Amino acid sequence: MADTTFIKRVIEPHLRRRLESRFPGRVFQERSVPLSKGSFKCDAVSDDGSIVAFFLCNRPKTATGHENSGGIKKALDDVHVLKLLPASTRLLVCTDDDFRQLVMKRSKRFGTDGIEFLHYPLPADLQSQLNDNLDASRREQRNRNDYLVVAGTLASAPSPNEPAAGEARELVPMKTRPRGLEWLRKNGRSSDERKTFSKFYPADQAFLGTPGWWFEFTTTSVTQDHLGFLNMLCEVAPMSSEFHHLRVPMDLFVRRKAEFKIRDQGHIFTLYLSADESRHFREIAGSGSIEFGPFRVD
Repeated sequence: MADTTFIKRVIEPHLRRRLESRFPGRVFQERSVPLSKGSFKCDAVSDDGSIVAFFLCNRPKTATGHENSGGIKKALDDVHVLKLLPASTRLLVCTDDDFRQLVMKRSKRFGTDGIEFLHYPLPADLQSQLNDNLDASRREQRNRNDYLVVAGTLASAPSPNEPAAGEARELVPMKTRPRGLEWLRKNGRSSDERKTFSKFYPADQAFLGTPGWWFEFTTTSVTQDHLGFLNMLCEVAPMSSEFHHLRVPMDLFVRRKAEFKIRDQGHIFTLYLSADESRHFREIAGSGSIEFGPFRVD
């Protein structure tokens, strides 16, 4: 069984000690740093507040050889936050150099000035323990995702890398998708229309410190079904069984494509819908500030 506290208990203290060697006289600890709106907890903050760092222990690829999209998404989130933090030295520390290189490549498009990307390889014994823990976690996640209960029967769950028919290809934790599908079923809203799901991101984990929902799906899924609808399921609260339901015409993404943030050389839409009361369901990752509230299904 994977030890879910291993990185926090063992790896992160080791990396903080590495930083103390790099910056003599400074002491590092995990703590929150204030932002203009709220605060964000950093993996390492120096005693004088001049140095902040996030740690990433991810590997670049999944067991099936696909890019580790979940790890990259978290890393890009960290880069966005680092750009906002009031510190003279801002660090993203990776234990895997291939993953570090991948994050640097993906983050170039929105600028990384003032951020240092460091590779701190682990000692062989710690790396072996980390590998064992990551492998165990991956096996457990795969076992959890093998089946999901629908209407009292077992149905094979879609792979996180191969969406089921009728769903937009998305980058989203599998545990959110089954809960969203079950919510649609219970509320009589199951359909063959395309679907995409997002967990709820609290302010201290979110894009620009704003609580909300992050969606990613391919431009191909839009162009192939431009006369249809995309059902966007927004988790009401972390790990909630309730969802907000937006039924958005695909034509919106076609007509206003230039106003959305699109990454990976024009292949992936990246949306962030704000949960702030003053701009509920407003898209804030792109330039259009498009309101998605009118598409909510009551």
